[in-house]
Amino acid sequence: MQEYLDEKEGRILATHAPYQILQDSPDSCDCKIVYVTRNPKDTLISMWRFVQKLDAVAVAVGDDPWRLWISYYDHVLGYRDESLRRPQKVMFVTYEELKEDTKSHVRRIGEFLGCPFGGEEEVEKIVERCSFDILSNQEINKSSELPCRIEWIPLAV
Repeated sequence: MQEYLDEKEGRILATHAPYQILQDSPDSCDCKIVYVTRNPKDTLISMWRFVQKLDAVAVAVGDDPWRLWISYYDHVLGYRDESLRRPQKVMFVTYEELKEDTKSHVRRIGEFLGCPFGGEEEVEKIVERCSFDILSNQEINKSSELPCRIEWIPLAV
């Protein structure tokens, strides 16, 4: 991770890591975090559909299957709390907000990242290229199979 933090050029890193795992990484660089969360019910359904594509999944959650799900709230709250403490470093957005007013959120994200967009045409082009139709037709998203076999390590509970 440190090699990416030491880079001087702009870059994007997508992760599902909880904020707590990042520790001091955001403080040791000029990075900014845009965190997008979604309605928990929709997240669960999406995760279920994703898991159905995996060759093998082994997740042990002990006697209480909600233990895995409850950590979802810790994950979201870690970023939400940090966005309240340091709004100049962490932007917290919901998928529902993005969907409701996509153009203004694209503008907000650009400004937050220090890369404001020139005009309405540029924003419209970004919104179009990030649309569900365009992204779902990308070759990597057309297959019902993932490019690699993923196995989850059983959790010790």
